Amino acid sequence: MKTSMARFSAALGQRMVHHVLMLVTLACSCVCALAQEGQAIEYLAMDSKGTRFVIQYRNASNHRLVLADTGSGAMQIIAQPANERWRWPVFSADGKWIAINSCAIGGDGRVQEETSRIDVMRDDGSERRTIVAADGSAHGPFSFSPDGQRLVFGKGRVRDSRRPTDFDVYEVRLDGSAPRQVFNTQFYQVSSVGYYAEKFYLTGQAPLRYLVGTQPAPATYVPNAPQADKALWGMQNNSLLYIPGDTSNALVPFVSFDYTGGAILPWQQQQEIEAVRVAAGTQRLFAVMRHREYPQNRKIRHYIRDVFVMEPDRSFRRLTHFNTVQFKGFDVTPDGRYLAVVPVPEPGDAYRTPAFHRIDTFSGDDRVFQLDFSRLFLTSH
Repeated sequence: MKTSMARFSAALGQRMVHHVLMLVTLACSCVCALAQEGQAIEYLAMDSKGTRFVIQYRNASNHRLVLADTGSGAMQIIAQPANERWRWPVFSADGKWIAINSCAIGGDGRVQEETSRIDVMRDDGSERRTIVAADGSAHGPFSFSPDGQRLVFGKGRVRDSRRPTDFDVYEVRLDGSAPRQVFNTQFYQVSSVGYYAEKFYLTGQAPLRYLVGTQPAPATYVPNAPQADKALWGMQNNSLLYIPGDTSNALVPFVSFDYTGGAILPWQQQQEIEAVRVAAGTQRLFAVMRHREYPQNRKIRHYIRDVFVMEPDRSFRRLTHFNTVQFKGFDVTPDGRYLAVVPVPEPGDAYRTPAFHRIDTFSGDDRVFQLDFSRLFLTSH
């Protein structure tokens, strides 16, 4: 299987070096068979040690969560009701709990967003309980607090089977308390939300009122927004990272990047933040971003993405050189040492990605874990 080679900045300089990829096989893998069957990792979460992963997996007939231990090689399916879709797993900082989004599946096999709720459970699926009940809204993304006692999440409006919009941010305690609204953002979309020290971070498509004074000024609407809402949202997608101010309705730009400069190709926007993770123990920020280094030999009409890291002193550097068209999974350990990603190298590969990378952000060591899900599902029937 052809895999991307990642390069990293040296710890004490700007020289880029190559690192050897170590292929680690869990069980017995058959790469060709996996690719032909269209099996894929759609999302993943990594525990605090960087050894256990909860993987959102799909093939032609299954959408399941799989717990994989890269140390022992053990894998197991986390049992779930047949009429539910479990998505977007997130580990607590101590690795003892997993939060998931759960939705009912309709008769046509589609996810019913209006049934969305948030559950927490042990990493083996036991002790599952609902902490955010279904109320007709979409729930997610979400993230645990550093102490593991709270969860911050986006809550969006579901209307006429469209993508959920009008996202606000809420927080709920795991002790069963009712969720409280953190601030009223009304973002068109929210791609990531979490904790940064004693504050919150948020990325998404922001209302124009938060973009006043932004240079260059954004377009006045989101092209795919409902007609009545086109005057409410800025066009850029996740191009700003926000930290809330002192009042519940105040958001301030934490860092922003020029995204309208001269692109190599006209359809390529530059340097947009798509998702963020915070290493809670160190306050290092990791961001999946579109960027300008478009390979000249690739004739594809897609954005190019990589992972960038911002240190606590605000120094900023590019961490990976995948030049990938998409990341299907993205997580970091609380100490900021390990980064886990599922790159999609080329268009059409989104359903042929049964492998993921675990990268040591200090040494640059990149390990590729190739999972054989086929045997796992054979033994589960």
